[in-house]
Amino acid sequence: MEDDNNKFEIVIDFGKGGNPNRIFRSMADLIDTFQELDTTLAEVVGSQVSNTLILEDIEKGSLKTIIRNIIHDVPDEDLRDAKFKRILGFYLVKAKYAVLNWCEDTPKLVSPDQVSALENELVRIAEETNINRIPAYRAPDRVKLLTNISSIQKSTRYLTEDDTVRYNCKSGSSKVTDAIEISDSIVEDILTREVLDDRSEAILKVKKADYLGTSKWAFKFEGHAIDVSITDLEWLERFQNKMVNVQPGDSIRGTLVRYTSYGHDNEVLSVRYELEYVKKVIEAKVFSQSNFEQF
Repeated sequence: MEDDNNKFEIVIDFGKGGNPNRIFRSMADLIDTFQELDTTLAEVVGSQVSNTLILEDIEKGSLKTIIRNIIHDVPDEDLRDAKFKRILGFYLVKAKYAVLNWCEDTPKLVSPDQVSALENELVRIAEETNINRIPAYRAPDRVKLLTNISSIQKSTRYLTEDDTVRYNCKSGSSKVTDAIEISDSIVEDILTREVLDDRSEAILKVKKADYLGTSKWAFKFEGHAIDVSITDLEWLERFQNKMVNVQPGDSIRGTLVRYTSYGHDNEVLSVRYELEYVKKVIEAKVFSQSNFEQF
């Protein structure tokens, strides 16, 4: 059937064990996120549409959800062609596939030019459909597009390393990945609406020090591993000149600044840490055999 062009599958191949809720939570989030992405992608053809994803089937084994794009409530000017809804539905399925392929091929997003490449591809796919009588197409809103991509990645946060997600359609199959790293500069320049900072005195346990000054330190803080830039340059210079001794397992007490970036949808985009001032180094206690013989 020609209408099968409007159909796609979300397949979660899951490993046995673990909390089963993770599978269904990820599936629900992915469906919601794809529907939001469709609204953004429809801007390419210059149409404000109301789009619904219709559940057609669920298959067991892997969790396979079969979904169809249904277009309704299009503006009057888009009723010029009885095939408009069907063609637009086909475009949305193919465009989502292109977005996911771009995510898979872009391990790290560091330049707006990479986003431009995706935008150009989405326009090209729209041009191939000939959906507009006058071939006028435009790139989608960049903030919305990257926000949608960020949401897709967050949808897989419940899954384990043994779980994988695929998007299948007539154009092919693409892995839904959370591996794309969006650089701080891209987040700040394009996605961020507001950055809030919070300063507090904290004790951080050293996991890995930076002896060259070119990377972040790895600390354990409040039960979690975090990467921290040390911006106390005077202390850092003393450390790198071996005037201060810090070993893994030691702790550093000082002023920790947490910067939280919020997107235009008020969701947290990223959190980064800076150690603004180092107050002192707390050496780890060394336990000898005699310590234990006292008990």
